[in-house]
Amino acid sequence: MRIARFVAVVAALTAMGLAAIHLRARTTRAGYELARERARQRQLQEERARLRFEVGRLKAPDRIIEQAHRLDLVPSASRNAH
Repeated sequence: MRIARFVAVVAALTAMGLAAIHLRARTTRAGYELARERARQRQLQEERARLRFEVGRLKAPDRIIEQAHRLDLVPSASRNAH
């Protein structure tokens, strides 16, 4: 009886130890994944800020007028006079 009880206790302790190791591994893995996702979030926030700045720059009236003149999309003053 004592041997059976000893084997049962050792088996239970082994199972608990393996469960603890498994949970620690999952927690560590989740921590690394969280760190990667936070880094990705920072990258996306930086990209979003750059893109918003670029949209603002591209929508600037002075830039649009300059591009229109460069592409001859604005009538010249001499054409408007006639």
